Amino acid sequence: METCIFCEIVHKKAEAYIIYENELVCCFLDKFPINKGHVLVVPKTHYQEFSEVDGKSLNEVILISQKVAISLENLLNTDGITVLPRLPL
Repeated sequence: METCIFCEIVHKKAEAYIIYENELVCCFLDKFPINKGHVLVVPKTHYQEFSEVDGKSLNEVILISQKVAISLENLLNTDGITVLPRLPL
């Protein structure tokens, strides 16, 4: 397996501005943001394929994504939020 930058961030081997984390997910600002407030919400366990993500992690990713989205809407006074899955390379 090639080096996974998300795993390196989760394990604190690569720098990132982490805004939230718990035992299942890590949320951090994108190094090359598309828009102001661009946040990545990733499971702490590495999965090769989306179909492999366990239900508990998947549930936590979407629930935390919703909380981050609400916070961003309030903080940045946005007119909307886009949520996209990252597909394996």
